[in-house]
Amino acid sequence: MGFYYLIFLIILTNFVQCGVIPSRVILVDKIGKNFLFRTNSPVQGDSYQMSELQEAMIEKITQAGYQPPQDPKIHSYSLVWFYDSIKQNYTENKYFKNHTEYQFSQYPIFGSIINPNSLPSFLAKFLAKYYPIWNHDNLNVLTKELRNSLQQQEERPKIIFFHCIAGEDRTGQVFGGYVMRYMNWTYQNALDFDNHVEERKIHNASKYGLNWYCYYLNNQGKGGDCTYEPEY
Repeated sequence: MGFYYLIFLIILTNFVQCGVIPSRVILVDKIGKNFLFRTNSPVQGDSYQMSELQEAMIEKITQAGYQPPQDPKIHSYSLVWFYDSIKQNYTENKYFKNHTEYQFSQYPIFGSIINPNSLPSFLAKFLAKYYPIWNHDNLNVLTKELRNSLQQQEERPKIIFFHCIAGEDRTGQVFGGYVMRYMNWTYQNALDFDNHVEERKIHNASKYGLNWYCYYLNNQGKGGDCTYEPEY
């Protein structure tokens, strides 16, 4: 059943691209003149809704009480892997090839099929010690790159954003990793936030991926209780 559901999901996401959803455009962090956002994919059909996305981000910046940046540099991070949505990747890559004034990076996120909380505690903690070695997503790399870019102050301000397709699952995993590592959120805080971006929980693969990173961050005194399971 799970295999056929995955195939159906891959086929579906190759045809259904809904464009910018303002409720999923969320300001994550700000340092100096620079802003970091999470969002859903700006792809709608054959078009890339950059102007609509920027409008939504400027609105969120204003609502947060900040002065909107003038003529910001844009850096997009796609968390989508190629076969996950061929159309998504084709449209996005084509857009950025034609708009070299923007920066584009691709960092595919997969999540995990193994729930660390289903393992004996000692085994989960042991594996978490070596997380950067075996875990494909290795949120250490992407969260550090996002943070370093946000901290780097240049003459022009920057808007950095990351997205998957829905802006909930893999986006929620990366968001959770970032706020646990750099903003002192607990795993519970991050997961509860992710689960309330829309009226559904994030996919288990993304939840497990975030959970593994929590166990890893525990070794640095961060992340809080990684055994948390929401009741709702």
